[in-house]
Amino acid sequence: MADEARRASEAWLTRLFESGLIGILVWERKGGILDANGKVLEMVGYSRDDLKAGLLDWAVMIPAADEGPNAGSAEELLTAHTPSEKELVRKDGTRVPVLMMGAFFEGSRTEGVTFVLDITEQKRARDALRRAHDELERRVEERTRELKGAQAQLVDMARAAGMAEIASNILHNVGNVLTSAVINIDETRKAVESSRVSRMVQLSAMLEEHRGNLADFLIRDPRGGRLPDYISALTQELLREQVGLRGYLETMNWHIEHIRAVVHVQQTYAKTSLIIDECDLSQLIEDALRIQASALLRHGVSITREITPLPKVRVDKHKVLQILINLISNARYALDRAPEGQRRLLVRLTLEGKKVRIQVVDNGMGIAPEIRKRLFSHGFTTRKEGHGFGLHSSALAAQVLGGHLLLESEGPGRGATATLELPLV
Repeated sequence: MADEARRASEAWLTRLFESGLIGILVWERKGGILDANGKVLEMVGYSRDDLKAGLLDWAVMIPAADEGPNAGSAEELLTAHTPSEKELVRKDGTRVPVLMMGAFFEGSRTEGVTFVLDITEQKRARDALRRAHDELERRVEERTRELKGAQAQLVDMARAAGMAEIASNILHNVGNVLTSAVINIDETRKAVESSRVSRMVQLSAMLEEHRGNLADFLIRDPRGGRLPDYISALTQELLREQVGLRGYLETMNWHIEHIRAVVHVQQTYAKTSLIIDECDLSQLIEDALRIQASALLRHGVSITREITPLPKVRVDKHKVLQILINLISNARYALDRAPEGQRRLLVRLTLEGKKVRIQVVDNGMGIAPEIRKRLFSHGFTTRKEGHGFGLHSSALAAQVLGGHLLLESEGPGRGATATLELPLV
């Protein structure tokens, strides 16, 4: 029974050896190749005559340089029970990638058999896949750089638009103040032109005329007798003129101070627009309201503040100011539809977990549901004179700050709430 099993096993090995499906070589421990099928000879470029002449040596086909410091590593490769990837040196010096798996013959420690599979095509396909993967990574990296460049360009555009928006608001508000100042100057000029000071000139001339007989003039002349009452009345008139002129000067001083303050705010943020620094958000809110003060006053908007004391946060002040000015400006225009005396604007600063929320709430025209998704789109606006970049640039700026900008409304005529969320850093 054992003999039959042995003969069957030998017959199976013989058929496999001759089939050419896989390379098979029989070797001895000293390095010689005792036998090899045609598949192995084809892989390594040797002939059957070379095999008979003893020219095949696994120590040559698996060079010592590839074996490493352990001289027995080639033998270990030949007897590995699991497939091992290796390159065999062909007769012409080129190499062929193969998978090898083998073992000693049963009861022998000097001879064995190794199965060899040519994986040239598989390796070529794998190398092609790796090259394709590397090319894909290169393209992805290149595309990522392009996208980052585009993002940086958008951020620069948003910054430029924000600067333009602030400059526009500055010029608009300064223009309003200058208009009021010009009106105030005209009123002052009229007051000066109609001043009773000219009466003092007449009074002085009359007294000079009667310098030699002043006592007699005051007692006997009817005009002189009325002079004390006239001087008293004129004095009261001049005092009232002085109060009025002082009021005009104080108003002019207020206009000039307001212009200086608005310009100072712009200069301050223009200098620090690229610097991330600790910032008092409540002060930023006040600065934004101060820049918009004249327009809000002219539109009859009442302002309510709900400011929660917060620690300073590290942000780009310019970007936050840009966003707040846009939100307040949009709310101001939305309030034009509300009746006069009922235009209310609420600015709220709160802390929600690790996020800071700045909300601008108005009771104006509200937002229709069908346009809510388009509000932050570039070029979209509901105002005839609008450019459609304010909310878009503000949303981009909020993202750069690591935050989020949200605009909500319960519908037309029900006002809107703009929320800027920033991380508390």
